[in-house]
Amino acid sequence: MTANATDITPNDLLAEEVAEALASAGLVPENRKADLLSKLKVGGVRQEDWGLWVDIATAPRKPMETDHE
Repeated sequence: MTANATDITPNDLLAEEVAEALASAGLVPENRKADLLSKLKVGGVRQEDWGLWVDIATAPRKPMETDHE
């Protein structure tokens, strides 16, 4: 039996659900979701990755200063 592009493993499904849930909750920036998904599928997410992504997504943001008076 050969695998083809339409075969989706349980690991793939779980990776997609986790990536979507974290992005929807604002715990991972939307622009990092694809990277997270690919790393989850191959088991390549390290603790440092999680910490960095969550820290960036949840960091307080400063209001932009304007030159208007």
